[in-house]
Amino acid sequence: MRPIAVLFLLFGIISGNLRAQSSTGWKLIFEDEFEGSSFDTQSWSYCKRGTPDWNKYLVSSPQTVQVENGVLKVRAIKNTNTAADPAPYLTGGIESRGKFNFKYGRAEIRAKFDNGQGSWPAIWMMPENNIGGWPAGGEIDIMEHLNADNLIYQTVHSAYTYTAGYKNNPPSTKTVPINKDDWNVYGFNWYPDRIEFTLNGSITYTYPRIETSVAGQWPFDKEFYFILNMAAGGSWGGPVTDSHLPFEMQVDWVRVYQPENEFPYSIPDWNSSKTPNDIYWQHTYLQSIAVNGAETAYRYTASQRPASYYSLLADTLKVYPDKPFELSAEAFSLGAYSTSVVKQDLRYTCAYIFADFDGDRYFETTLPRVGKIPPADSKGGNMETLSVQASMQSKSNHLNKTGRIRLIYHNAWFNRADASSPVYEGLVYDIPLRTIAVKTSTSDILLPEKISRAGNILTITNAMSSTLIIFDLTGKQIHNELINDNLKELSVPGHPLILQIIRPDGSSASQLI
Repeated sequence: MRPIAVLFLLFGIISGNLRAQSSTGWKLIFEDEFEGSSFDTQSWSYCKRGTPDWNKYLVSSPQTVQVENGVLKVRAIKNTNTAADPAPYLTGGIESRGKFNFKYGRAEIRAKFDNGQGSWPAIWMMPENNIGGWPAGGEIDIMEHLNADNLIYQTVHSAYTYTAGYKNNPPSTKTVPINKDDWNVYGFNWYPDRIEFTLNGSITYTYPRIETSVAGQWPFDKEFYFILNMAAGGSWGGPVTDSHLPFEMQVDWVRVYQPENEFPYSIPDWNSSKTPNDIYWQHTYLQSIAVNGAETAYRYTASQRPASYYSLLADTLKVYPDKPFELSAEAFSLGAYSTSVVKQDLRYTCAYIFADFDGDRYFETTLPRVGKIPPADSKGGNMETLSVQASMQSKSNHLNKTGRIRLIYHNAWFNRADASSPVYEGLVYDIPLRTIAVKTSTSDILLPEKISRAGNILTITNAMSSTLIIFDLTGKQIHNELINDNLKELSVPGHPLILQIIRPDGSSASQLI
């Protein structure tokens, strides 16, 4: 077959829809496959009855909590002995309180439902040490389902969302369509600055930590435990239709991961003698970010401080593999004044992190403190406009992966006398980052590499140190490797495929095989 190239425009559309699903960088810290004849009491206990709608019919009984054929079943049934227990229904649930909890990481639960009118299965989390009670302690609802709906609810609760009523700033809940008759994997990625809810491995929505003068927006900085339960009736889902009973949620497995390494960032708590609206603090923010050497010039400018600690910038930065690019940023100082009885120091620390969202950190550096330590008499200050520059590059094995560059900008007041004193205030800026193939001509390209295919066997010569990527015609990546030999043979599916080679010099070419 004469080597022909797929038009880059078409290839870009296809490859742009690819999504990395790697779990590299995460370690499994908890797993329950429910393989015994009952649930593991080292990890779980029965949920106890209470007065809220979700637990008012709970019983600790094999009637409502069963393990069969590797599946946990939590059920709601009609109570046939109301003389012994006046509850009209009996429901089941288990919790990991006092036995397993975690802070930050990734959780996934594979489950399905057999439900009807009045059913309310839930997979959720509550704080291990619930100081302040609900809702101040927080609640993370990984999945809630009502009746026979073809959607689920993924929600966070806190004093900020419930007591203060800020449910939409930022949005605290999301409805997500599902096929309710199928097995689905419900989960979330929990970071110090945000919670990313997921369905079958794809992010459905993100709840960020923000800076706000209203208390209680982010109680998600402590250990939480799991609850898996089935409820019946209540004010949310409505009354039970008895003929639809029993209701059942089946859980195939529960898995929890944490990063191989510590999180490379944190969002500082507000702990300052100054308020967010103070005239000096208002003028402390990143004014501009610029990138050169990417696919297109990237320019971000701002005229005021952002409303939250965490800002996800809108534009995606597209860079080429193994090709350096330059990033620069400039920040305002606190403003001009010359004397003060408060010891002060404007510290500017900027961390750049190239990372897949699964925690695979490729590039990371922290710039040193910029500026002078305040004078010994505790008067005066460091009132400079500050700027930083950094050079970095992606690698070919990050092709078509999405990550970020993170800039962390710390400013310190609070009687800070030297660089070793704690830093309190801070801002975090994330730039979405995607590594793309180097553009080539839209005309046919004859590859210098020699490529032949006989049935399911693909042979490549003269491609040492190049990266080989193979896609099917839907755009799904099925192979990615760095070629280490002059002769490479591999088995491929029998249908037509798109082959892309990225050479060591950064050039690339595509071919239909």
